[in-house]
Amino acid sequence: MAVERGLADRPWPVLLAPLSLSLAGLVLAAIDADVHRLPNAITVPLAPAIALAVTVASFATGDLAALARAGTAALLVGGGAIALSLLLPGRSIGLGDAKLLVSIAPTLAWLGWSELVVGIWLGFVLGGIVALSLLLTRRAGRRTSLAFGPHLVAGAVLALALA
Repeated sequence: MAVERGLADRPWPVLLAPLSLSLAGLVLAAIDADVHRLPNAITVPLAPAIALAVTVASFATGDLAALARAGTAALLVGGGAIALSLLLPGRSIGLGDAKLLVSIAPTLAWLGWSELVVGIWLGFVLGGIVALSLLLTRRAGRRTSLAFGPHLVAGAVLALALA
């Protein structure tokens, strides 16, 4: 289990997806914070890059259950987020955030279900704290659109750091 060993003690192929997500996530978070967009030019190629990285990690470690877990998470979390975004446009997460979750979910789930839950939960909690503080200080209203990508990335990176 990732929590017992830590990422630093893992073989290098295991680090491919977390490092790729962290680096791309840093760029995406900065862009989203600035212009409230997560560009397809980064989110779309990131998903197959993460898929390849978790596949390499699975075969390098012989942990095919982790690969199945990562694929399941990408379909359920990422697919569910995309469906939610398309079914409830403007009332749920944005499509860019949903596409980002297609990469976050398998990266975290490869390490374990608990890492996935913690990472997504932290993203929502961080986003909620920021939204609440903006509401309380009257710097945002109930209908104000807020960038969610930075919080999703922060939650994922924190979960990776805890792994």
